[in-house]
Amino acid sequence: MSILKEDFDFVRHLVKDQAGVAIDEGKDYLVESRLNALLRETEHDTLDSLITDSRDRSRSAFRDQLDLNNLVNETFFFWDGHPFETLEDAILPELIEVGKDRRELSIWSADCATGQEPYSVSMLIADHFQWIGGWMVWIRGSDYSEQSIEKPRLGVYSAVETSRGLSDDQRARYFTTAGGSFQINSRIRAMTEFFRHNLSRPWPADGQKDMILLRNVLIYFEESARRKILERM
Repeated sequence: MSILKEDFDFVRHLVKDQAGVAIDEGKDYLVESRLNALLRETEHDTLDSLITDSRDRSRSAFRDQLDLNNLVNETFFFWDGHPFETLEDAILPELIEVGKDRRELSIWSADCATGQEPYSVSMLIADHFQWIGGWMVWIRGSDYSEQSIEKPRLGVYSAVETSRGLSDDQRARYFTTAGGSFQINSRIRAMTEFFRHNLSRPWPADGQKDMILLRNVLIYFEESARRKILERM
């Protein structure tokens, strides 16, 4: 079903107001695709009916669901490759050297969508930094969408998802088969936790963070929200 111009504009402003994320003109196809997916999960027959309910501020949970359904959440394991090579060769060794007295390492992957980025960091540490096994290591992933982070909490991914960015060896070492899906093993899941957080709101005060990963996130925020995020770092 096609989305009307006034409905597209409403959704754009809703997402910007609540999450600071900018949906550009001409991205109506993206909004339309996500709304049609949500439409199949509701009692509504048309996009017009769906958005009419979202305009009702008394239905805040529904407005939230509509908002989240339109956030960009594309990701895969070890995305782009070279940033993880830099982590392995330079950034993590430096962080470990700085933290050797505390014997702690805390990494936050913000707006991690369905969790592939923080799990990739956990696998990288398990592969190349086993000698910090006696340290307290926290790899945390957050996302605005409760629906998105439910997936990494379970740690179950499809064959297609595990084929994107992972070698056959990594999939064999760090996943177990579960029907037609793959579940990340308990060792990697124990290193990694997930929570819901709106990046445009005050950040969680949960201790020192040695590194915050925002790669491929800030490009989706409008300028004022982007500045606020960078000021908090």
